[in-house]
Amino acid sequence: MASALSRQKSNCSFDGFSCWSVTANPQSRAPYDAKAKAVHKPAFALAVADYLTPPVVDEIDVTGYHKHAGDPILIKAHDDLEVTGVTVSIVDNAQAPVESGTATFDLSVNAWRYVATVDASAKPAVTVTANAQDHPGNTGTLSVTQ
Repeated sequence: MASALSRQKSNCSFDGFSCWSVTANPQSRAPYDAKAKAVHKPAFALAVADYLTPPVVDEIDVTGYHKHAGDPILIKAHDDLEVTGVTVSIVDNAQAPVESGTATFDLSVNAWRYVATVDASAKPAVTVTANAQDHPGNTGTLSVTQ
């Protein structure tokens, strides 16, 4: 007997995302149509693949982050269609939240950029976690400790 999750995945519907409704709605379908033309595949096939494939956070570059407000953190992430957003959270070594927020895509470095808003220089160590999201709402996560 198939689990509820596998039944939902076979129908391409889970947590409010449906491949059928996405490809029926012109606004939701637009990113799939654009890629479909480029790769010569049906938009529905791309929607299913996107639904089944979460984004990947490849790298968190903290070389410019020295735990001061204004320091940049760069995140490289990819998805089979596109990464729609990246959020960043920073916790201290006791797992207490330091800060969190949304990164913006920076074309000049081809990466997502988060700018720290809190001075955490008194903390002995912090962990930076980046979460990338895609159109169906899948997430990919990576953490680094500094």
